[in-house]
Amino acid sequence: MRHKVISKGGGLIIPADIRRQYNFLSGAAVDIAVKDGCILVSQHTPRCIFCNNHEGVGKHMDRYVCKACVTAMVKDVGTIG
Repeated sequence: MRHKVISKGGGLIIPADIRRQYNFLSGAAVDIAVKDGCILVSQHTPRCIFCNNHEGVGKHMDRYVCKACVTAMVKDVGTIG
């Protein structure tokens, strides 16, 4: 375990060897969660803007949408008339 200090701005520097080991690249997006009193940092997983699913997600116009929601939207658009 290493001792680190949180900056006045709330920042925390992850040591380079840990970033390399877990492939955290400079400028990469991360997800932060709290579980059982611990702060967890993981590589960002894109999620659907409609249902929050992370499987089968694609990017369209800078937004992530899953296949299930795209299928539902196509079906809904077909009923507009």
